[in-house]
Amino acid sequence: MGQSEIQFIIHSMPPVVPSQVWIKIVFPLVFVVGFGVLPLGKQVFDLSATIRVAVRDGQHAVAVKGLHKLLDYQPWRTELWERAGIEQYLQGQNELAIHDLKQAEGQLTIQGLDTLANAYEKSGQYAAASDVWARVVARQPTPEEYDRLVKTLWKAGSMDEAIRALRGWQQLEPFNPQVAFRLGLFLSADHPEEALSQLIEAVRLKPEY
Repeated sequence: MGQSEIQFIIHSMPPVVPSQVWIKIVFPLVFVVGFGVLPLGKQVFDLSATIRVAVRDGQHAVAVKGLHKLLDYQPWRTELWERAGIEQYLQGQNELAIHDLKQAEGQLTIQGLDTLANAYEKSGQYAAASDVWARVVARQPTPEEYDRLVKTLWKAGSMDEAIRALRGWQQLEPFNPQVAFRLGLFLSADHPEEALSQLIEAVRLKPEY
């Protein structure tokens, strides 16, 4: 390879740019690219901060307003719908609470389901409330949840379902006299023999009955 060819190759190669120069070139480009996203990111950050403070301080209306504004930007976030529903419920807006909580249906936590059931119940929608309580019991079978389910089924006039719920509760707490007593009362109309057996068991467990 001749001297002239070597010089041609050298002059054809791109110049080596110092790292300081690259920073000066790239940084403004990053700023320009990010400029359109940055204001939205700041709004989301500011709204999130406002919501946290409002929830902490019990400012339910402020929290709901902030949550709905944030949901305009991020409507897929089911946890925000749940929190909005809870805040609606806490300020006595049962129908609005039901609306928001249903946007997160299928993704609700136990707290969200609990709030939805209470909102239905306070709205007089006992059948819908009992359906939600049944979902709560399926996920978290505690005496307290069974108690709410049985009471709501009774208000809805669903006696057969209430009896089934009491049987499930009795399996969980076989030595609970209250369960035996209530089951005996519910069975008394159509199953008097079993009802008597349950009532006797209630008295055996707790003579005051």
